[in-house]
Amino acid sequence: MRPVTDTTTRLQHYGFSVLPPQGGHWYLIDQGEYGLTFAMGDPNKYQRKSDTTHTLIIQVSNLEYEDEKGVWEIRNPEELASAAENILQAQNKGRFRLIESRLTPYRTQDSDCVRFYAVFEEEGNPRAQGAVMRIQDKGFYCRHPNSVKRIIHGISSERFVRGEQPFADESLQSEVDEFFRQIVFIPLD
Repeated sequence: MRPVTDTTTRLQHYGFSVLPPQGGHWYLIDQGEYGLTFAMGDPNKYQRKSDTTHTLIIQVSNLEYEDEKGVWEIRNPEELASAAENILQAQNKGRFRLIESRLTPYRTQDSDCVRFYAVFEEEGNPRAQGAVMRIQDKGFYCRHPNSVKRIIHGISSERFVRGEQPFADESLQSEVDEFFRQIVFIPLD
């Protein structure tokens, strides 16, 4: 984990670039060829020992949508919505249970997109023995404008013990939303 100290230099990846999250207390926890992940590490949010099970990450990646039939070609908004629904449903297994989801189509940067909101419950998390965790995910899937096989995926995912309050208050949610607004699709090379 590296603290984010430069919030003015764009990070470029395969098919997109983005400014790091603003507002302080963000850490770059993973930077691979196809994406990056940041975690919120505000010490004021972690007052109790149980808070270590409470996490908030934001992630952007470029992926190919693949299921048991192989890689999909996403040619229209309906196929993108179907892929997004399949991705959410694929997470509904094992110790995870999907309890709510919403998809909303839109367009940006000359591309078809789907915003999503999903709530999962998790039982059996090894870091939270005996607790039921709640996971609130929101983000988007956009077909890359230069490819029918590539999807740009952005997600904000917060995990906390069911019954506790999420960290993502209005100010923090504003930081996350601004991070997503800064994403720019770039040509695939």
